[in-house]
Amino acid sequence: MTGLVEEIQRAALDPNVRVSTLLRQAKLAAVKLKLDTVEQWVEAELRGYQDGTSVPDYRKLGGVAVARDAFSRFEPIILGEGMDWMRTAHVGDAVASIEALLDGDKDGELIKRYPTNMIASLLKSNGTQIAERDVCFKGHRSSAYLMRCEISCLIGQLVLSGRSNR
Repeated sequence: MTGLVEEIQRAALDPNVRVSTLLRQAKLAAVKLKLDTVEQWVEAELRGYQDGTSVPDYRKLGGVAVARDAFSRFEPIILGEGMDWMRTAHVGDAVASIEALLDGDKDGELIKRYPTNMIASLLKSNGTQIAERDVCFKGHRSSAYLMRCEISCLIGQLVLSGRSNR
């Protein structure tokens, strides 16, 4: 088991190792060490957090509400009163989906569609005529990279603490 734990620790320090790979390794260690809480957390990260489930703080990313204009550029939307909550995205997607978003973007932006109920609230408060498909959350990819770092650190800590408790 020592070999696997050390391998996970080394991989967590390597920026070229995908978080999804780290999580699968951590799941293996958690199962072997009988760390049920760690195993459940890893599963949620791998499969994504279910709708209605709160996400950890590191999965709450700051950004702006945007809409696609006639020239297919994203322009910020002026938020109505009480709509500041739309500046934070609670990203519950599976880690592999987030990695794919980051791999596909080379402009430093993380663009993600809002859920339909959030778009309806925005359009109602704003009184604007924007096609729902054109309303998105735009954050900087550095936020997602910070999330990656946080997950890597947590994996190292959880696996280490589980090992030391044995």
